[in-house]
Amino acid sequence: MEYIVGIAVIALVVCFLRRSSDESKPRAQPSVDRSRREDDESQWLRERWKLAEEHKIVGKEDIFPKWYFDDVTERQKTRLDDLGIKAGKTISKGQASDLIGMHEPADENALAILRFFKRSTKGMNQTKARHEVAQILSDPDNVKAWESRPPTKEQKEFCKFFGLKMEKGLTASDAEKLITEHESKLAEEEDPRLDEWEAFSEIMEELSDSELRADYEIKKPSVSLIKSALDDLGQQGKSYRDVADEIGILVDKLVELKPELQRE
Repeated sequence: MEYIVGIAVIALVVCFLRRSSDESKPRAQPSVDRSRREDDESQWLRERWKLAEEHKIVGKEDIFPKWYFDDVTERQKTRLDDLGIKAGKTISKGQASDLIGMHEPADENALAILRFFKRSTKGMNQTKARHEVAQILSDPDNVKAWESRPPTKEQKEFCKFFGLKMEKGLTASDAEKLITEHESKLAEEEDPRLDEWEAFSEIMEELSDSELRADYEIKKPSVSLIKSALDDLGQQGKSYRDVADEIGILVDKLVELKPELQRE
């Protein structure tokens, strides 16, 4: 019972601190929706910690690993202090990780898993994403489905970029091993193409950002159009790295090649 009470206190402190932080910011009037969201997050965290305690009692480790119940680390204490969270002395390593993760964006791999299983990623933070992923992958059938999924678009692009053949029936896991081995080989040989690939990945990631496209007032370009624009810029002596460091020149080229890309 003492453990559960401690959990509730920690969660309420987090909620209070968030409200205090928001109240320090100038605004016209209190936001009912924001307050409700904070209450929902606090309640969600309390329920997660209650579930963790239940799993600890029965020895289940499919969602909460053993380290979750270890003592909080000094590094975590420092991070919590930086966030303005006074969590108390009895907090566990896992609880500290949860509190920190509520302030961090979801991991890309976690988001990929959620999308694959058609789960919403809206408003997802690191802690919530990891929790949902752990629940999904606690089912052996889901693990099998994830491991046997087809290669991703990025994996296919990597293989095209370096001329690697993707055998029929290749899974995303197989492709990841193939790519990792090839990257290691390129790194050992100090192959400059590796930097070009990394620059290309940065370019694709930037143009996938809706906020960046909104800043430049353009619609989302196709991969083929991006490659055509990069080819044109390459003929002007611009490497992928040059373009990645100055994305604006690519946007100008994209609009030049396809004027309707510009939003009205």
